[in-house]
Amino acid sequence: MSMNGNGGVVRRRRVATASVATVSLLATALLVGTMTAPGAVASTGDLSDAGARGFADVASCAAGADHLLAAVVVDESGSLQQTDPDDLRVGAILTALDSLAGLQTSAGDRMSVEANLGVFGTTYSELVGWGPVTGPHGDELASAADEQIPSRNKAKTTDYRAALRGAQASLDARGSSLGGETCKVVLWFTDGKLDLGDISKDGLAGPATEAARTELCSAQGIADVLRGDGIAIVALALFTEGAGSTVTELDREQLRAVAEGTGGSGTSCGTVPVSAHDTGGAYLRADQPDALRRLFAGAGALIEGGTPGLSVNCPDALCVDGVLPIATDIGVGRFRAVLEVATGAQTPTLFAPDGSQVPLAAGTSQLAGADVVTTSRDGLITVDVVFPGHGSAGGQWRLTTDPATSTVIDLYYFWGIALDVQAPDGLVIGETHDVTVTPRHGDGEPVDPTMLGTLDVSLLVDGSDVPLSGRDDGTFVASVAIPGGGAASEIAVEATARATTVPSNIALGPVTTSITMPTALPPSYPSVTPTSLVLPAMVGDEAATGTITLTGSDRGDTRACFGASALEGPQDAGTVTASADEPCVDVPSGETVTVGVSLSAEHPADGRVQGVLPVTLTGVDAAQDITVDLAVSSSMVRPVDEGKRWGFTAGLVLLALLIAYLVAHLSRLVSDRYSLGGMPHAASIPVTVSNSGVVRSDEPTADLPGVDDFHRFHVAGRTGRFDIAGLHFGRSFSWVNPWSSARCFVRGASGDIVVTNGRNGYVDDEYATRAPVTLPGVRQFYLVVTPGRPDASTVDARLVLLVDGTRGLAEPSAAWRERLADYPSWPEVFSAIVTARAARSERAAEARPGRADGARSPAGTAGSPAPAPAMDRTAAPPSIFDSSSAGQVDPPPGARSDRSSTAPLGPPGGTELSSDDRRPPSIFDND
Repeated sequence: MSMNGNGGVVRRRRVATASVATVSLLATALLVGTMTAPGAVASTGDLSDAGARGFADVASCAAGADHLLAAVVVDESGSLQQTDPDDLRVGAILTALDSLAGLQTSAGDRMSVEANLGVFGTTYSELVGWGPVTGPHGDELASAADEQIPSRNKAKTTDYRAALRGAQASLDARGSSLGGETCKVVLWFTDGKLDLGDISKDGLAGPATEAARTELCSAQGIADVLRGDGIAIVALALFTEGAGSTVTELDREQLRAVAEGTGGSGTSCGTVPVSAHDTGGAYLRADQPDALRRLFAGAGALIEGGTPGLSVNCPDALCVDGVLPIATDIGVGRFRAVLEVATGAQTPTLFAPDGSQVPLAAGTSQLAGADVVTTSRDGLITVDVVFPGHGSAGGQWRLTTDPATSTVIDLYYFWGIALDVQAPDGLVIGETHDVTVTPRHGDGEPVDPTMLGTLDVSLLVDGSDVPLSGRDDGTFVASVAIPGGGAASEIAVEATARATTVPSNIALGPVTTSITMPTALPPSYPSVTPTSLVLPAMVGDEAATGTITLTGSDRGDTRACFGASALEGPQDAGTVTASADEPCVDVPSGETVTVGVSLSAEHPADGRVQGVLPVTLTGVDAAQDITVDLAVSSSMVRPVDEGKRWGFTAGLVLLALLIAYLVAHLSRLVSDRYSLGGMPHAASIPVTVSNSGVVRSDEPTADLPGVDDFHRFHVAGRTGRFDIAGLHFGRSFSWVNPWSSARCFVRGASGDIVVTNGRNGYVDDEYATRAPVTLPGVRQFYLVVTPGRPDASTVDARLVLLVDGTRGLAEPSAAWRERLADYPSWPEVFSAIVTARAARSERAAEARPGRADGARSPAGTAGSPAPAPAMDRTAAPPSIFDSSSAGQVDPPPGARSDRSSTAPLGPPGGTELSSDDRRPPSIFDND
């Protein structure tokens, strides 16, 4: 085998500068606030310690990931018209996108950075799908943020659950499609007010909002699920400050708790403290976009090979009067400072050890022989100081900031070396040779170990650690023995170097270089090329072919024989074999011989093929033969049958639709259930119903309801159906549309009339055999009435109420008394009862003997019930939970507006009422 002039051929080179050690250093820098000196702190506006930990988690993840995915999720609730009237969220979103683009520039080919853009209110929806944050897709993201987001402020609720669940599903799906290591972040822009539409005028959350908060923040709830899934939640709050703000301090702290685990005023969300195995998050105000950019600037520095140094908030004990000393010991190749500067602050200035200075304005300049590259935008300044040749000559630089304002500075150090790995005499099979590792500066000069505090170099040869010894010239040497039997045609070598400086003990590295070196044969043997045989793809049953070239020794004739290959391929391929055209060939002295090699498999398949083909070489007067394992690689491609492909595609589509259909049904079965609480109680009270309301008929002077009216029943928690007080509660689903919500209902066990005040109507049909129920089912009253005279001015009934007695019965009893007394739509409820009685009477009359023709009596004639005044079915009456008369509607024609009226309100003559016509006000309506 031939060697090149310097004894080694580099087949593959990789320089890695981010590691697990770097990750821990960043976490230390952000959380403890110091790398090389005590007392430094990490502070970014209102960034808490938990938020700093969340930033560290994101940056650490990005340092070792193949992909970074950022789901940008923006609030579109109507409350933004008050909380973000100036569309501050648009600028914050654009800042985030700029930061992600900057991170992609820093990462280069090392990592891909992608983002999508979605909005949430009542539900989550995606505006722009996944794609790179640079180029056309980056422009599309920015355009959507600038043009569409301002008008997205009309959703009726602000459901955090929709935002986080939607983002998680999108991130997980995209991460699965990419493969490799993925870092996932949710950039969540919201006005900081969880609101399911039942917030009272005094700011108190209703049951739906409280239930959502519980679902978010219970142990193993939504927040815990995202943290365990490795998703960092970076919440950016959108709200106006001052007395006019509609977002309370508690709202803001609750949002912080969702992101970070804990907030002020004792708020928490999920398992706290956040487990070290889970991913932390951070809370920021939308007017603090620089903190977000600091996150990505730090991640970019890690990816480029930086080691975190100080993280300080100037002025402080380390940054006296706003002057931060920056140690640049001998051996430092460059350093980077990332500054978050307050609005209106003086421009920072950088001083070299010789006293020369340069203001940190955007651009490139020279200072004391070093290149100073500065970028500045909207208060975030990044300055790189690059030392020529051997790196820094030592000394202390100074960074001056405005002492009257707060400036946050993050410092990163770069070594700037490369590792030169050589085998000066080659790697000859059957012999022992030296492999050298030389750390070199950018100008090619070796690193002088005496100028450093420590310099550690390690070497792996074919995966095994090999001891190194240092020389005075800065070169490290290892003795590597290449076995004579079954030697590989090439060997993987990996070297790693780490160092610390003096006197500041700055950590540099690690820097890792990997190469593949070919092995060589003694001169009495023929040489074999290539050292790695890469064959074209195998398509279907066709074999892949290639050639091997043998070059004879100048000492005489030689011989080569090919053994049985050892290859691994796709499981469906069966046995994969590589074979030479001739089992053995003679190689004359100084001449070349080519041998064909074919690769075949038992069955077509898709996948990768790799392994070795042994070549046994006989030398000139050699004591023994040498066997070389020639590396062989290829790929397999199964031919496409178009008919089968389309059939398979159609089958997959149908299967996907079926799975989606079944999943939708199952999710509805699980989610759309009655929620009865931990200790449900029911009351069944005899009452008299009229146009003016409902009163007890057993004890007219007693409370309606009283505490003693409620009795425990043994169906707790969430259920799909149950029976209580002579009523059956059930539900039905649409098989046509599996995504539609369940239709819940209640009916009397003995065929009684059932009337309620659900969101979807008083009754389900004109006979009132059942009534609609709005989940969770415990916020409606249920009237059970026996059929009878439709023209009565009062009706005897049973009033059924359901409550959760977990915290006692006094409070829910009092609440029901107030709601029943203030409910404004009793005329409509009474009308629904009268209409049902009339319909049932007419049906019974038609079934009597002598009416075989089924004809109905004309309205108003003898034998027919008197028609009731018409009822306005277009206006929804107010909820029984309205605290004022603002939600009341005019009484229907023919009825007195005075609630004390006892005048009957009958059904409209000859008119059938659909469930939509009878839609009463929901107790969950806000208006």
